[in-house]
Amino acid sequence: MDASKPNIIELTTSQQFEIEKFNRVLDETTDPNDLRQIAKQLLSAWHSQRAATLWAMREALPPPFKLSNDKV
Repeated sequence: MDASKPNIIELTTSQQFEIEKFNRVLDETTDPNDLRQIAKQLLSAWHSQRAATLWAMREALPPPFKLSNDKV
């Protein structure tokens, strides 16, 4: 992340606690296979969130400014 850009999305306290909880689980996990599975789940969740964000952006924009599926 670019340090010169301010973080415009604020996490709720609940989200911050969830992140901390999962960080602790990751820190305690020593089995490489478990870590691999967690990484795959996180990658899938990240791409799902990215797809949902792009869909919401497309829905919010008026027709002449619609984003194509291959952008961003």
